[in-house]
Amino acid sequence: MRAAAAATTSPAFNLSVRSAVTLVAGVTADLTDRLKAGDVVAAAAARMGGKGGGRPDFAQAGAADAAGLPDALALVPDYVRGKLGE
Repeated sequence: MRAAAAATTSPAFNLSVRSAVTLVAGVTADLTDRLKAGDVVAAAAARMGGKGGGRPDFAQAGAADAAGLPDALALVPDYVRGKLGE
């Protein structure tokens, strides 16, 4: 996934050592009118029974069900493409 718009997005995720999961996402300023970091992490965290939010350009979420992480991460590329109209 190296489309032109994808090059300017930068969702980043971090799995803590414990069984709880912390997700972090960043979106560059030129895309926050179409894609909000809080929406990205909230959608991913919901797949794990968690929640989150934050600023349009940076957000965090947490969830206790680390087993859902693969499903949550699989959601992100299509979610981002959908929001960016790709």
